[in-house]
Amino acid sequence: MSHTADGSLSARGRSLAALAALILTAAVPTLSLAGPAGVQTLGDGGSTASLADFGADATVEPPAPPPPAPEPAPPGTPPPGSPAPGTPPPAEPPVAAPTPPVPPPVEGVPGAPAKPAKPPPPPPRPGDDETRLGLQALQIGDMAGARQHFEKALGIDPGHPVARSRLAYLKFRGGDYAGAAADAEAVSAADPTDALASVILGRAREALGEPDKASAAYSAAAPLSTTSKTAENLVSAALAHYLRAMQRIRKGESTDVEADLKELLRIYPKNAYALYELGAFQARSARPDEAIETLKTASEALPDFHPQESWIYPNRRYTFVDVNMRYWRGVALRDAGRVDEAIAELEAVIPRAESLAGAETMKQQSASAAALEGTVDRSFANVHYDAAIAHQKKGDMGRAGALLKTCLRLGIADAETLKKAKDLQKQLR
Repeated sequence: MSHTADGSLSARGRSLAALAALILTAAVPTLSLAGPAGVQTLGDGGSTASLADFGADATVEPPAPPPPAPEPAPPGTPPPGSPAPGTPPPAEPPVAAPTPPVPPPVEGVPGAPAKPAKPPPPPPRPGDDETRLGLQALQIGDMAGARQHFEKALGIDPGHPVARSRLAYLKFRGGDYAGAAADAEAVSAADPTDALASVILGRAREALGEPDKASAAYSAAAPLSTTSKTAENLVSAALAHYLRAMQRIRKGESTDVEADLKELLRIYPKNAYALYELGAFQARSARPDEAIETLKTASEALPDFHPQESWIYPNRRYTFVDVNMRYWRGVALRDAGRVDEAIAELEAVIPRAESLAGAETMKQQSASAAALEGTVDRSFANVHYDAAIAHQKKGDMGRAGALLKTCLRLGIADAETLKKAKDLQKQLR
């Protein structure tokens, strides 16, 4: 299966992990989003349950055993609690309102966090009613209506944090990155524990070409993944770890990349993009055994990983994520000494790489789009060189030489790999 740069908003958009919808609409406590059995039903037909559905199955404690039966009463004794003879029966108690379903806890699930403690509800604010209507509109995809309600809420209550942060999100989606940054920064300054506002601020700063300010916003939100008391902040802080790691990967840095990716995966264990990044990082770091296992998990998670929104992930980067997973797994198998398995993986990637010859990647419309979407990851274009090394290790110099010749003829590998291919070709002659 291949991913396309736009797939997360089309065929892959309706699914299990409607991540942005959860964190953008689960903010005003009096707005009920509960559906059947703890599932929050979304306006686009998708649904999301508790954090367990971000990559781990929830567990439910077994029911407690029933209490022992009471001793039988002597004949003629009225049942306990019954009125004395001749006393009129008491009035029937009022029927209690049904309790909204509660998502099951995730304690005990490997890789899943403990269920966050439920914080006390904030006191009501004058802008709550309009904010609630804005969130409802946001749920069903009515962006214009949502914006009107949030603007009305802020007209009544200029300091309403939920209305301000969601308005920042809408400005971001509309391309008003400076406006989004200003609104998100105001929320973050008023409440440094609002991880979602910091993530919106970071993405807006990236679009504005201010990566250092974006990194500062992500670094402000990331530590909240260990202290957050709400699902909204927990998920947002985890994504801040991912976004900070991606900034460092793009710059070729390694500091804290693995720690950030692993923190996201602690909270979101089946995030296929983060698993891929971690596996590729381990392969590049000459830790093939770890890379093999991580990339295996990534390939298993990918078919069910459906990031609904494009605003968090650099989706263009993952256009060829499936074939890149296979390529890095082949490299790791080779480096682990499992040469036959490596050759099978790498040879399977070669036709996909050769299809790149003469193809052009569609240019991005602006620098902002390039910053947010990322550039296409074409790691697998180096496969001829890596397969040649595998064949050389096996002793098949003829196949190794042929692969190097093709590598140099196609010229699709990166400049460093092409140089190494020339050097290896000279050695084999």
